[in-house]
Amino acid sequence: MRRPFEMFHETLGALKRIDRQLAMLLIIESSRSKRWAETKKGANAPFDSDDVAGTPCGGM
Repeated sequence: MRRPFEMFHETLGALKRIDRQLAMLLIIESSRSKRWAETKKGANAPFDSDDVAGTPCGGM
């Protein structure tokens, strides 16, 4: 039978592994939601007024 400390050490290792996996999942989901928001913004708005500020508009 294993010692209690060995079991505790294995449990900590498993929790650290799960923590890393969850962190990677959150990073992936965050980048997906940002990408989705950018494509949605581009589909709904023909242009962003902040992007064209200071540039001449037509002949004006």
